Amino acid sequence: MKIEHCHDQNVSVVRLAGELTVHESAMFQEAMIKIRPETKKQVIFNFQQLSYIDSSGLGALVSAFTSLNKNNCFVVFCCLSDKIRDIFHITKLETIFTVYNQEADAVEALTVSQGM
Repeated sequence: MKIEHCHDQNVSVVRLAGELTVHESAMFQEAMIKIRPETKKQVIFNFQQLSYIDSSGLGALVSAFTSLNKNNCFVVFCCLSDKIRDIFHITKLETIFTVYNQEADAVEALTVSQGM
């Protein structure tokens, strides 16, 4: 799994590539701890290059989402493949997470909602 973290305007973007499974969950959680101090209080998880996520990966994702929210960060997701979108639907995560089709849509929504 590859994790890329960058800033687009006043938004932190976390791009995930590969698989988020039991084998990568610890690496993902460590990466989330490291980016937290740099966050702009708005975080986009871009799944465009994420090919698979298992239950451990979902747990790590929910943990990161919860932790970021506790630190007053607004978190959204974008670019879900059909497979991952189905997993979000089956697990009812689509009712918790805000999901955009494109990263540009997520950036625009966050910057407009925050008055930037």
